[in-house]
Amino acid sequence: MSFKCPKCRRELYNRRRPTCAFCGSPVPSELRMSETQRGFIEKLKADEAKRHREFMQRDIPTGGGWPDVPSIDVPF
Repeated sequence: MSFKCPKCRRELYNRRRPTCAFCGSPVPSELRMSETQRGFIEKLKADEAKRHREFMQRDIPTGGGWPDVPSIDVPF
């Protein structure tokens, strides 16, 4: 199902907004997301942000410094 602005007939890309992003006209409530849907989206975003923060703060074992590379004695 596509949701279009009743005034300019363009696609409503963000149904959480009370106005059309293109022409600025008010979007009827039946075309916007319900409070339950908006809450669900906000919870998903918060959960994803939490997972990302935990991922970025994880402890990565480094193996004690430089990578294990065999030394090569090259005569100069």
